[in-house]
Formats: sequence, C-alpha cells, structure tokens
Amino acid sequence: MDQPIYLKHIYKHFKGKYYYVEGFAKDSETQERMVIYHALYDSFQRWIRPLKMFGEELPIEKQKEYRQQYRFELVNMEGNKPLIELTTNKSGDWKVLRIKTEEIDVDY
Repeated sequence: MDQPIYLKHIYKHFKGKYYYVEGFAKDSETQERMVIYHALYDSFQRWIRPLKMFGEELPIEKQKEYRQQYRFELVNMEGNKPLIELTTNKSGDWKVLRIKTEEIDVDY
C-alpha cells in the first residue's frame, strides 16, 4: 500500500538523503499527478517524480537492505517544526549544515 504524501514536509529517500516536498502538479499530456521536491543538500536541486512512485513501497529485498519500507518516508518532526540550519557559499548557493527532528540529528 502506498503512503500519503504531505506538502511542506521533509522526506528521507531510502538511500539516505533528505528532501522537502514543495508542491504537486499534473503532467500536461498524461494528467499524471507529480510531486515537486528539492534536495536538502548541495545546490538544492529541484526534482519532479510521479506521485505514485514517490510514495510507493519498496520491494522486500530493498526494504531489508535499506531498512526502510517506502522509497521516500516522512520524517517525524517535533511540533511539526524541523530545525534546518543553512548557509550559503561564495557563489550564493545554499548548503544544509544540519537537520534536526525527533528522529534524526544530521550534520552535513
């Protein structure tokens, strides 16, 4: 069963990186629902992915390997307010220094 996806929340990809869901859209040709999200690392690259794929369950062998049930899993947030410490480099690109929630406390 696929999980619900929430706008303006942080998700962890099964390979370990964190992403922020910023919106939803529809493909103009197929009308497929899409998730718009951006990375919380490096240059904050923006991505789109079909909603069904974003929230899908991983195959059992990947669940065992990565210890995660879904491709992207919601990160629980204390009071719904994660701590995200950011900085910019000389080029003005954003960089995440730290993400802290109830479940994680990651320094980059």
